[in-house]
Amino acid sequence: MGLAFETDLEALTGSDYRSDEMYAAIFDEINHDEKLEEAFFQLFNGTGHKLGGYPFFTQEDLRAYGDYQDADILLLQIDSVGDKIIWGDSGVGNFFISEEDLKNKDFSKVLFNWDCY
Repeated sequence: MGLAFETDLEALTGSDYRSDEMYAAIFDEINHDEKLEEAFFQLFNGTGHKLGGYPFFTQEDLRAYGDYQDADILLLQIDSVGDKIIWGDSGVGNFFISEEDLKNKDFSKVLFNWDCY
């Protein structure tokens, strides 16, 4: 199955572990308003297939734990699409790499994660 990509711009997604710090002031303002919170996460969700950009997670960003924070660049994200591509129960697959490894074209330590609802 072929995937198609196009060039676009994207803000840091709400499920990226770095969003807690980046969007702290916004979260403080919207955390008591369920409609605003839902609108924020819909706008900054990061779903879909992509090369680069910021990841989407159905659960939580595994890079917030352990030794994974150096894998800060999203190489590839493949999202579930109908019954053609499916990760568990409509999940997503992500491949990450450190900036240093990408500069050195060293793909021996790529971090893979998939999660689902």
